[in-house]
Amino acid sequence: LSATDARPEMKKRVGEELRAQPNHPFVKLLDRPNPLMTWEFIMRYCVWWMYLIGNAYIFVSTPVVGGGIPDELWPLPANAITPLPKSIRISKLTGKPVIDYEYNLDGRKTILPGENIIHFRYPNPFDYWQGLSPLTALMDPIKLDKFQSKYLQGFFGKDNAIPTAIISVPQETNEFDFEVIKEQIREQFGAGRRSAITR
Repeated sequence: LSATDARPEMKKRVGEELRAQPNHPFVKLLDRPNPLMTWEFIMRYCVWWMYLIGNAYIFVSTPVVGGGIPDELWPLPANAITPLPKSIRISKLTGKPVIDYEYNLDGRKTILPGENIIHFRYPNPFDYWQGLSPLTALMDPIKLDKFQSKYLQGFFGKDNAIPTAIISVPQETNEFDFEVIKEQIREQFGAGRRSAITR
């Protein structure tokens, strides 16, 4: 949202006119989503996670699990949430398909009902249940470049250079003569060049 005053509003249609509903429970919830945060902070927090990993989650606190009028909204760290596609079922609240989510906090795992989770995600052609952020998509070329550079440095390094020439002397050359020939070749071509000398 680019505008500082941009936020959802509730309006009721009366004939051809739309009238604002300032006392609607949804408007009150956005004015005070929880005791610690503003709606604007929650939105910024969600956008940060969207850019970082392509997913953002808000937990909707209700009087009973998956039902009742929401009383608080809490943003969740997206790196601690895992969608559980195998839990897919028809929600008793909406009558539509819903899945649950696993929340991993310091190794303690809690299952959160899908009716209480708002999941924002970028499109992902590889995984329907998880978003793919632009940053994540860019990581593959960055990793590939890093590993390619590391490979090339190792392959063309000082101790692993490709010889510029392969010189073969007769197989029957004795060890003493072979060492003399090697030294003569190195002196002639220079010590800086990598040459393989074999019998």
